Amino acid sequence: MVERESDTDLTGILKAAADPTRRAILTLLAQHGPTRVTDLAQRFEMSLNSVSKHIKTLESAGLVSRRTEWREHLIELKTN
Repeated sequence: MVERESDTDLTGILKAAADPTRRAILTLLAQHGPTRVTDLAQRFEMSLNSVSKHIKTLESAGLVSRRTEWREHLIELKTN
């Protein structure tokens, strides 16, 4: 069976959202808007390394984006 690009995208999104911590991160971003990586780590009582892995998975799925303001890394939901 040939997998279409849209099927591949959907599979990536579903895999990223399957983890409860990543779903909680998405919920927090939806409710509070752009949030610093350090604040996410504190909120979820995780190391920066652990929260960064979750963020990278969400970025790869196209669900969030990262931007830098000064020395702060902000994570936000992608709207498109």
